[in-house]
Amino acid sequence: MQLLVLLTSAVLVRYQELIRTLSGGPVQLSLRKLEDIPPKSGDFCPALKEIQRSGERRFILDCDWHAVYDILHQVRNNCLET
Repeated sequence: MQLLVLLTSAVLVRYQELIRTLSGGPVQLSLRKLEDIPPKSGDFCPALKEIQRSGERRFILDCDWHAVYDILHQVRNNCLET
């Protein structure tokens, strides 16, 4: 199973133990920093489309609630193909 975690640099330390626990197991964990994804405009659609093309279907958003709202709003407004 693949699991993608979208997070900010500030919370990366919380995932260090999870990364150590899952390494070598059946769960493949991918990390992407949100700071690296959207341009300054806050447009997450290109990154979301890239995630969809990669086949990753399960993900965790660990970030400020404003970013979660923006991401989910863009998904709902046809950012992704279903």
